[in-house]
Amino acid sequence: MTLQQDAGALTLPAQITLDTLNDDRLRVREPIAVTIFAAEGFIVAEAPELSECGDGRSSAEAIADLQECIADLYWTLEEKQGHLAAGLRQTWETLQGKVDRR
Repeated sequence: MTLQQDAGALTLPAQITLDTLNDDRLRVREPIAVTIFAAEGFIVAEAPELSECGDGRSSAEAIADLQECIADLYWTLEEKQGHLAAGLRQTWETLQGKVDRR
């Protein structure tokens, strides 16, 4: 399933791929695996390989929140790339393998 399908009609838990970050400055070149599940009254969209998640009242809200979190992560790690601890350096390398600047 890709994000182009109706995220509001998902049966949870669900696995999708994220093909866009809704940031015109970034392009997803390799889809990002996302797990969507319910937790404590919210819907959570998690990208485990990036250690990022978003939440909302619906799958669509959770995915939109995750997209924003990943874009913010990209810009933060790019800015601080010379000063990253090992774990964040690995996350930055993973993110660079999936996302490009336009």
